[in-house]
Amino acid sequence: AWAMLARAREATGDRPGALEAYARAAKDGTALRPAAALGYGRLLVDDKRWSEARALFERLLRSDDPRLTVDAAYALGDAWQREGDQLAAAEYFLTAVYLAPESLAGRRALLAAAWSFLALKQTDAAVMLYRKLLAQTNVPAELADAARKGLKELGR
Repeated sequence: AWAMLARAREATGDRPGALEAYARAAKDGTALRPAAALGYGRLLVDDKRWSEARALFERLLRSDDPRLTVDAAYALGDAWQREGDQLAAAEYFLTAVYLAPESLAGRRALLAAAWSFLALKQTDAAVMLYRKLLAQTNVPAELADAARKGLKELGR
């Protein structure tokens, strides 16, 4: 019940309420379903509770469900990126790319990894990732536009 309440609160934009309900679910020993665990982890990242979020995502990374594994790898990359560890972020983003390069999460991960490499002053790696994204077919317009903009800003 706590997990369901947390998802409902998250859906209505009540982030503090959702965090509280997720915490109560975890405290009661409730095993969160994967989608709920991802949601809880993202809220923890927003709340800058990095290690708690990463622990949730790392459990999900070991899943047998390929889609969940990709989402967990992307979420781990996002957590590291927002905490400021760009190298760790790039590693997890590239894991998501490796697992599902043409999925939406894989494509978003290409873009996010490029941003991490830019933050690390590794321009050539970022350019390569932007181009890899643009070389794919049926890339969503907003991702393709972001990659083109990144290349343009780099003069490439």
